[in-house]
Amino acid sequence: MTKKIAWIHIGLPKTGTSTVQRLMRENAPEVEKRGLSLMQATLPNTGSLERYAADDQHIRRARRRRGETDSASIRAHRKFVETEFQRVLQGSLKDKWFFSDENLTFLTSESEFQRLKDLMYSNFAEVKIIVYLRAQHEHAISAFSQRLRLGGTSTSILKSPTKESDGVNLYAYDELLTRWATAFGDVNTVVRIFDRSELLDGDIVSDIFAILGVAREGLTASKDQNLALSTDQQAFLLHVNRYLPPVVDGKINMARDDLLRAMHELPRTDKGILPSRNEVRNFISLFSESNERVRKAWFPDRDALFNIDFSIFPETSGSLKITKDALSSVFAEVLSAYWLFLQNKNEVMQKRKSDRVKLKRQSSQSHH
Repeated sequence: MTKKIAWIHIGLPKTGTSTVQRLMRENAPEVEKRGLSLMQATLPNTGSLERYAADDQHIRRARRRRGETDSASIRAHRKFVETEFQRVLQGSLKDKWFFSDENLTFLTSESEFQRLKDLMYSNFAEVKIIVYLRAQHEHAISAFSQRLRLGGTSTSILKSPTKESDGVNLYAYDELLTRWATAFGDVNTVVRIFDRSELLDGDIVSDIFAILGVAREGLTASKDQNLALSTDQQAFLLHVNRYLPPVVDGKINMARDDLLRAMHELPRTDKGILPSRNEVRNFISLFSESNERVRKAWFPDRDALFNIDFSIFPETSGSLKITKDALSSVFAEVLSAYWLFLQNKNEVMQKRKSDRVKLKRQSSQSHH
């Protein structure tokens, strides 16, 4: 009987997780040929495992997106996952399986971890966890652009580490690692630092493929959709968010969503607004004790958990105040990109419609 091993990549968010997930999805057949199997029911970026394991009262982001807001729909998803695991794994000779879900970092209670453990150990002989840690100030700076994409109107870059992420303080890395190592064991938990100077080939995908023992050569992913916004683009989006909400009547505002997708095609003149040197020092000091505990437990040979170059930050923090001329210039660029995006979107929709008509016609002819 084949000894099955599950590798669970839990992020953290803003550590290149989307890049890994996108490459896995887009190259699934080739990845399988190289000995790493994916499961359709829990494909990367669906939040499926977190939705399965989370306690019923925790209606987090992934559940809200799929309308799983009551016990019946939550139970239905759990039943679906259990059935799919049994259907796919029963009798399968494939021995190495990969799951990637940064939403799993939101799990906190013993019952949530027990539910995940029961699912995994009833199907796999071994379960291994992969987690990448990023310096908290870098995470916060990267997350600022993401908050703007989601409709945020705050200009605070280094958000206070209160438990705002669906009730979880994601910056308390010692607590996070303790939860996962307690559930699955220290020896089964692989902890890496998300720093391009430390990643294999300076790349998250190459690094994680090396951990998995799978060849990465020749595998590429489509364009990253989470690129940092430039300062002017951040300022523009801040203005947009005050008038164009991300959600209307409980549904995604597609006009705004299309606008964001169009903005992805625009060039970046810089990497966005930066906090001041002192702001970064003060912010990172909030986690000094937690980070030191992580260093001692997981990286005893390092002098510090993160190597931070404070000189790259300005003496004074940046500003999102923008002149009317600059705002008009960004608006013109966005409008042009938006128009091209809508044209391409319409062409794709027309092609899909045409393909459906052809398939229907062929199906009808085959029955005569």
